[in-house]
Amino acid sequence: MAAAGERAALRVRGGRRGSLVAGVLVALLAAEAGHEAFGIGGSGLDTFFDQGVHDFLFFAAAGLCFLRAVTVKAGRGAWTMIGLSLLTSAFGELVWSVFYAGESPAPFPTAADGFWLAYYPLVGVGLALLVRERIEGFELDRWIDGIAAALIVATPAVAYVFQPVLEESHHGSTLGRAIELTYPVGDILVLGAVIGIFALTAWRPGRMWLLLGLGLATFAIADSVNSVQTIRGIYPQGTYDYVWSLAMLLIAYAAWQPDPPRAPPVHLVGWREVALPIACQMVAAGIQVYGIFHHIPESERIVTSAILLLVVVQLWVTRPRAL
Repeated sequence: MAAAGERAALRVRGGRRGSLVAGVLVALLAAEAGHEAFGIGGSGLDTFFDQGVHDFLFFAAAGLCFLRAVTVKAGRGAWTMIGLSLLTSAFGELVWSVFYAGESPAPFPTAADGFWLAYYPLVGVGLALLVRERIEGFELDRWIDGIAAALIVATPAVAYVFQPVLEESHHGSTLGRAIELTYPVGDILVLGAVIGIFALTAWRPGRMWLLLGLGLATFAIADSVNSVQTIRGIYPQGTYDYVWSLAMLLIAYAAWQPDPPRAPPVHLVGWREVALPIACQMVAAGIQVYGIFHHIPESERIVTSAILLLVVVQLWVTRPRAL
C-alpha cells in the first residue's frame, strides 16, 4: 500500500512538473509570437526573441521527445528518431544564429543547411516506425487511398512551392540549386505522409496522430513559404519564426499523449469506402480540364495524371473476385 501511495504521489508531482514546463514553454512561445508579429518589446529585443528564445524552444521540444523515449518503452524508437529530427533542426537554428544571422545578404548554402536537411529523413523514419507500431496488417486499397490523398495535397504544393523554386533556382552553384530544390521536395513528402497516415486511420487519427500531424504540417507549410520567399529574395527575417517554434512544441506535445492501441486498419463500407478516391479523382480531372484552357505547370499535370492512373489500380485491387 505504501509503495502504491508513493507511485501515486510521484505521478502527481510529475504531472505538476509537466504542467509547469508546458506553461513556461507556452509563455515563451506567446512572447516570441507577440514580438515578431506585433513588435512587442521593440527592435532592441530582436536577438533575444528571434535567436535566443526561438532556438531554446527548438532544443526544448527535442529534449521532451527524448525524455518521452527514455521514460516510456512503447514507441521508443519512433520518438527517438523524431527527437533526433528536431535536434538537428535545433542545431541548424543555433549554427545560423551564431555564424550567419548578422550577415547581409544572407549566405547560401551554409553549414546550417546540413542540419536542417537532416530533419527530413529522420522524421520520415520516425513516422514509418510509428505506423508500423500502431497499425496492423497491410491493406493495399487503403494505402492507395493514402497515396491519392497525398498526391492531392502535393498538387498545390508542387504548383506554388516546387515549381517557383525550380524556375528560379538556375543561379548559383550546382550544390546550391540541389539544396534549394531539396527543401520543397522534403516539405511536400512530409505533408503527403501526414495526409496518407490520416487516410490509413479512416480519418479518425486520435489525439496523438492529430497533434503530430498538425505540428509536422505547420512546420512544412512555414518551410515552404520560406523556401519561395528566400529564393525570390523577399524573406523578412524574424517575422514569423514563431510558426516553426509552434510546430516544434506541437510535435513535443504529441509525444506525451496516451499511446493509441495497436489496431488493424479501419474497414469502411458504402460511400465512406469510395468517397476519398472519388473526390481525389474529381479534383485531378478538374485540374486537367482547366489545363486545356489555361496554362498550368508541367509538374502539376504529371501529379494529377498520377492520381488518375490510381483509378485503374484501385479498380483492379477492389474489384470482386470470381470464385
